[in-house]
Amino acid sequence: MQNINELLAFIENSPSPFHAVEEINKNLENAGFTRLYEQDDWSLEKGKGYYVCRNYSSVLAFRVPEAGLPAFNIVASHCDSPTFKIKENPQITTGPYLTLN
Repeated sequence: MQNINELLAFIENSPSPFHAVEEINKNLENAGFTRLYEQDDWSLEKGKGYYVCRNYSSVLAFRVPEAGLPAFNIVASHCDSPTFKIKENPQITTGPYLTLN
């Protein structure tokens, strides 16, 4: 239930993609990530998390591993502009369930 409440709070605080990026930045800071700026020289430390914000509309976050890894993972997402919304004629009925598109 806590995850659902966190998601709902994130959506409530993100009426636009710019607000969503601001919320993500806050969450990363609270999780101990350090903001980096593209124009600066970076000094990265093993085990630390970092993020870059570009144009206040996108975020790239990563964690430097403690030791070498045989592979790496990339996770990506986006939020549609201008905001999260319900489409016209959104009702989809599947069995006893009604969902909104």
